[in-house]
Amino acid sequence: PRVERFLDALAGHWSLDIAALRCPGRPDVATTGGAAFARRARTATPVRLEVAMGLETAHPEALERLHKRMSVDTFRVAARWLEARELALRVFLLIAPPFIPPDEQDAWLLHSIEEALACGATAVSLIATRPGNGALEALATEGLFDRPRLPAIERSFDAALAHAAGRARIFLDLWDLDRTATCSECRADRRARLHAMNLAQQILPVVECARCAVSMATA
Repeated sequence: PRVERFLDALAGHWSLDIAALRCPGRPDVATTGGAAFARRARTATPVRLEVAMGLETAHPEALERLHKRMSVDTFRVAARWLEARELALRVFLLIAPPFIPPDEQDAWLLHSIEEALACGATAVSLIATRPGNGALEALATEGLFDRPRLPAIERSFDAALAHAAGRARIFLDLWDLDRTATCSECRADRRARLHAMNLAQQILPVVECARCAVSMATA
C-alpha cells in the first residue's frame, strides 16, 4: 500500500492514471499503464526512477523464516516487471541475518549479491541486521541470532565491493553503526572509512588501532 500511494503521488505530479495494472509477484503494488508511467518519468527528469526492494537474503530457509511472504523466484518476477518498464532496481540485503550458520554468512551474502545482480540491480544496499522489535532479541536468547559487530560489518562490505567488482554500486547503511563498535578510540575513524568507501566505491586501507588491536585484516 505504501508503494501504491507513492506511485499515486508521482502519477498526480505527472498527471498520469496508474490505477489498474498489477505488478507480478507483488499483488499489493498496483499501477495502470506502468510502461507509460515509466516513459513519462524518464522524459520528465534526467534522473532514472529507481525502485528499492528488500530481498534480505537469497538463503531460502532464512528468507521463509523471516516471514517475507515471498521467495527468490517471486522476487525475480518483480525484478523482471521493473526491467520491462526500464525502471532501475536497488536491492536491500542483510548482513548476518538470523537462521544462517555463522560459518556460512559470508558465502550467502555474496550469493545474495550475485542474485541481486542477476535480477538487474544497479545498486545494492547492505544493512547490518539489528534488534529493536523484540523478535530478534528472542532469537538471540535461543542462539539463532548474534548482532554483527563492526569488524564483521567491515569485512562484509569489503567482500561485497570486491565481489561486485564494479558491476553495481554497493552501499553500506551507516545508521546506528556506533552501537556495533567495541572501541571508542577508533570508532569515528572506522565510520569515516566506511563513509568514504560508500562515496568512492572502492576498498580503502584498514584502520589500525593500538588500543583495541582490531582491524578488518584480523577480524
